[in-house]
Amino acid sequence: MQKTLVWAAVALALSPLAHAQEIDPGDARFTVGDIRVEGLQRVSEGTVYNYLPVNIGDDLGTQRLREAMRALYATGFFRNVELRRDGDTLVVVVKERPSIESFELKGNKDFKTEELTKSLRNLGLAAGKTFDRAVLEELRGYLTEQYFSRGKYGVTIDTQVEEQPDNRVRIKIDIKEGARARIRQINIVGNTKFKKRTSSRASS
Repeated sequence: MQKTLVWAAVALALSPLAHAQEIDPGDARFTVGDIRVEGLQRVSEGTVYNYLPVNIGDDLGTQRLREAMRALYATGFFRNVELRRDGDTLVVVVKERPSIESFELKGNKDFKTEELTKSLRNLGLAAGKTFDRAVLEELRGYLTEQYFSRGKYGVTIDTQVEEQPDNRVRIKIDIKEGARARIRQINIVGNTKFKKRTSSRASS
């Protein structure tokens, strides 16, 4: 019976597939006779081979598996990676991050859409880019800072991600700028040498 092992993405724990006998992790070392990649949609096999620090003929053990997992995740192309053994073949099974089909901004008045779009492109939010949900938090932080700098401390930023066919997403950003903050009163505390009116003139 052919034995197949699956190395889980995080813990790299060895677990058998259906109809395969469990093998002790200490016996997992093997020489790579071939490499096969499964699950690709947009990323090319050549790209995976370029980043994968494993070649045919390499002696593959637990440490090398960890290095290979880290290298593939570090590309930012994949949201899930599994390394499997099928005989002497290393099988790389990946699930790509979705690509951004469209990107829509709504509610921005203080900043031109073209200006914001250009800035957000630098964060990785643009049509055709690979989508990473962590970037949405960076987006909220960036836009909040921009509006705070203009005195709009009540700004709220809502994001919506709509999944589309072929592993794509649509991103919609709704900005509610709120009113600009105004100084209604200035209180001076602790002045002993000047009267409040004099202090106000001096401070102006």
